[in-house]
Amino acid sequence: MKPFQRTCTKVVVLWLVVGVLTSVSYAAPPSERCLLIKVGVAGRDEVQKLANMGLDIWEYREGGLIIRVTEDERSQIKESGFTIETITEDVYAYTEKIRREQISLFEEPTSAKYHSHDEVITELIALEDSGVAKTYIIGGTHEGRDIWAVRISDNPAIDEEEPGAVFLGCQHAREWIAVEVPLYIAQYLTENYDTDADIKWLVDNCEIWIVPVVNPDGYDYSRTHDRMWRKNRRNNGDGTYGVDLNRNWDYMWGGPGSGGNTSSGTYRGPSAFSEPETQAVRDLALAHDFRFLMDYHSYGQLIWSPWDYTWDPCPDNVPMSTMKLRMREVIKQTSGAIYIDYLESPLAYLVSGGAMDWAYGTLGMYAFGIELGPESTGFIPPENLINMICEENVPAALYLISYAAADYGIDNRTTGRTYSNLQFAVNEATDGDEIVLNPGVYHESVELIDKTVTLRSIDPNNPAVVASTVIDIEGHAYQGSVITLSGRRNGICELAGLTITGGQVSISCCDASPTIRNCTIASNGPNAIEFWEDCEPPTIIDCTILGQVVEVNDPTLIAHWPLDETEGMVITDRAGDYDGYALGDPVWQPDRGRVNGALQLDGVDDYVVTGFAPKPEGGAYSVLAWIKGGAPGQVVLSQMGKANWLCADPSEGALMTELTVAGRNGRSLGSEAVITDGNWHRIGFVWDGSYRRLYVDGVIAAEDAQDNLDISSNSLYFGTGKAMEPSTFFAGLIDDVRIYNKALTPEQIAALAQ
Repeated sequence: MKPFQRTCTKVVVLWLVVGVLTSVSYAAPPSERCLLIKVGVAGRDEVQKLANMGLDIWEYREGGLIIRVTEDERSQIKESGFTIETITEDVYAYTEKIRREQISLFEEPTSAKYHSHDEVITELIALEDSGVAKTYIIGGTHEGRDIWAVRISDNPAIDEEEPGAVFLGCQHAREWIAVEVPLYIAQYLTENYDTDADIKWLVDNCEIWIVPVVNPDGYDYSRTHDRMWRKNRRNNGDGTYGVDLNRNWDYMWGGPGSGGNTSSGTYRGPSAFSEPETQAVRDLALAHDFRFLMDYHSYGQLIWSPWDYTWDPCPDNVPMSTMKLRMREVIKQTSGAIYIDYLESPLAYLVSGGAMDWAYGTLGMYAFGIELGPESTGFIPPENLINMICEENVPAALYLISYAAADYGIDNRTTGRTYSNLQFAVNEATDGDEIVLNPGVYHESVELIDKTVTLRSIDPNNPAVVASTVIDIEGHAYQGSVITLSGRRNGICELAGLTITGGQVSISCCDASPTIRNCTIASNGPNAIEFWEDCEPPTIIDCTILGQVVEVNDPTLIAHWPLDETEGMVITDRAGDYDGYALGDPVWQPDRGRVNGALQLDGVDDYVVTGFAPKPEGGAYSVLAWIKGGAPGQVVLSQMGKANWLCADPSEGALMTELTVAGRNGRSLGSEAVITDGNWHRIGFVWDGSYRRLYVDGVIAAEDAQDNLDISSNSLYFGTGKAMEPSTFFAGLIDDVRIYNKALTPEQIAALAQ
């Protein structure tokens, strides 16, 4: 796994690198939590079990979690049945040694530094000279420090009726880079207001609030006493100090991933909102119309959105997932850094009482969190990397602000509400509502799921207005559809007077039959409009369509990764919402696939991770892939922490599967059909509720009776095993991966192998 890819770094990958702090040293360990251990884990359940113990989990590395513990915690983990490897018994001496090594690795001079809390205040006050910033004290702390915020707007001293966005930094004291990024964003906005028309438009149309240091007591303590201090400085009255502020919010407070003991690194506090710091930010959010919240943390280059307290997706998971992907793309375009979705990380575990879930669950804000900086540099990246990490996160912040700012004007004519974002308007619409767009270009992909609404221009019969009311997903490499309609086959959904362009498909009708009137429709692919077979085609009236209107594959195809992209990290699911991401450095092969393009993996560290795997409906399940290459023991398709679905046996390289019933009675199914001979093979697994079958090139290669199947909703891996063991990485080409929620017949399998 290489979540951090830059051409200019010389980072040595260690179990942990805490980073550079040149101004602070320690004569003695300031905490009893001095042991650094690696705990072996197999799957998400074991990760969650450790998180529920209230442990100080740092990162995931090669099948295990790196955790800072006390002697008692180490014993507790061992008694719980986990395998433990002790990395060091003096984490402070260890990190000081790493600090000295890092100084020699990053020799380029830099003026960047980590600001103290007092220096942050000075920098915020200086922003007022721009005329578009005003500082506020929004609350205080247990030790009497003020919590400072800055509002950036064209009238920063006035509460205008504008939508807003709020950026939080340093809920966790030791995460110093989470101070620098929001401070840098504030400076960037004010410094570029007079010279950059886009920045001026954002600031003029949005109230942007930035709180760089939510936890000033803990932050100061981490700089002067204990650089690994995480919590605030509440005196718990029993000899311990501190509450984890990001477990203290009152939405689902006290659930998984939070500690109940005062000594825990994730202690949630005596009650929800018991802490003055969380109260201050809560009151700020309640007083303003924030559309977004961004919460910065470190480390690991991860990005996440609600829910945090449960694995179930939130109601707005689809649009927020699209936005996360866009943020990841603009970060990568800026610096080459690869940020992955938190849910796709083997480190992922549930967290309760966090700011993000509160913002979304209580106030309906879209909320996001980012873990800043690569694993290799830990909580405090070298000062030479501060500017790079700040700069790469600015475009993602501007992207969020652009969604919060008052756009061209989107009106729900039925309810009278106005919106800055199409998906927001659609999400809040009810059956029969009419959503009207003013002329402008709306860079969005829009999902109308279970909606029977009208989406139209301000004058759907005026060609001039139609031509200038454009929905165009940003970026010509986008592989999905611009507008997706589903779930209302007999409902009345209408698109009128719009130019809909971009995407591999402009309009995708999944179990829906809309009316499309007076629209201009053009896609980046051959199909402008697609509709599912067995559904009525859309009603098309007076439209200009540049492309085909076609009936597409049956709706039981619930995931399809053609792997036909020519560049980038996104692996598009053409049939569902399970887009994948290419990690390592796999090579796109647009001319070498079995069906158009393919993806070439190096067998070392290249792989693909997808979103949650779709579970079968009614039990039956089929999965297929084309492959070329590989070696015995290598894996084509697996599920994180669960089972290797399609793989080559370790002795002969014949197709086998470990998909079986859960528990001790489960056993692998192997065949004698060698798939690692360097030729193209269509391999597949089918389960009909009673039998498992393996297929190679359209022919049954093995079968047995099986009355159950253990499939969860964990992420899928292409090209590596369930635990990412080095020997399981696939070396070769993978193409056209498909999942069906039915048992394909032998005839269908044979047809797909042609």
